[in-house]
Amino acid sequence: MTNNSRHAYWSEVLSTQSASGLSKKAFCIERGINPATFYYWQRRLQALSQEDEQAGFQRISPQHEHELSLRMASGEVIIRSRSLLALSQVLQALSDA
Repeated sequence: MTNNSRHAYWSEVLSTQSASGLSKKAFCIERGINPATFYYWQRRLQALSQEDEQAGFQRISPQHEHELSLRMASGEVIIRSRSLLALSQVLQALSDA
């Protein structure tokens, strides 16, 4: 059995146990699985999953904030947004008013 097929097999066993409603111990007894082997694979697959999460790309969003400043006789209004589209919609609404 290859590593990938072992991982797939034990991943399926762990999923089946989780969905069974049985405790891990009861599940192992019912299926004739050595509990130490079950817990070993639980730890191993959990560690592999954490490694996969850490090793990939992560989506990041730029933190730039845009500013629209309106000076009027009565004072100044400053609108800040991360979205240029939102600021353009404000300008459009003001020009339509």
